[in-house]
Amino acid sequence: MQNETASSVQGNVTTETQETPEPLSEPVSMTVTTELTESRRLEVTGRTNLPEEARLEVLLERHASGVNWQIRTQVRDGGFVVGPLGPGSGLVGGRYVIRVRMPVADVQPNAVKARIGERGEHLKGPLVARSPHGLGNIVEFSSDYLFDG
Repeated sequence: MQNETASSVQGNVTTETQETPEPLSEPVSMTVTTELTESRRLEVTGRTNLPEEARLEVLLERHASGVNWQIRTQVRDGGFVVGPLGPGSGLVGGRYVIRVRMPVADVQPNAVKARIGERGEHLKGPLVARSPHGLGNIVEFSSDYLFDG
């Protein structure tokens, strides 16, 4: 017995169309809050309108010494949470700065790059700066933090 496979093609051909994501049109916004843990280290929580899965770097730096702690994360559900930041022994009293930075578009996932532009050209607002290496726009947020110790 012979097996035969038959297929027919209808007159209508369907093609999958990939939707182009909407470019980011509003200015970049970011709010950052901190919480001191029982071990005197900081947890940093942020809300932003950057695209989902945008890669971020969160840094805590001590003014007096320049010592810093950094964590990489991604935007999830319009925000991010990182920490704890600081030495295992806990923060010592003094002034600190918290920086949240979104690096250049080249290191972002394709879906993020589609929204912010190949060189971050769709990014705008006071948090947007030119990359020091000439690779397009980046996002930089900075906030002081004073710990009484």
